[in-house]
Amino acid sequence: MVEVDRAEFALCTLQAGKIPQQPLDYAFTEGEEITFYTEGLSDVHLTGT
Repeated sequence: MVEVDRAEFALCTLQAGKIPQQPLDYAFTEGEEITFYTEGLSDVHLTGT
C-alpha cells in the first residue's frame, strides 16, 4: 500500500508461495509526502531508484 497526500492506494497483491514478487513502475513528484506500508503478516522489501 502507499499513502500519498492522505489518499491510499494498493500497489500490488502478493501471496507467499504463489506470487512472491511484483515489479512496479511508479513515479512520484518530488516533495510529495509518501508512506509505504503493508497489510498482512509477511515482510516486504522495497528497492528502487
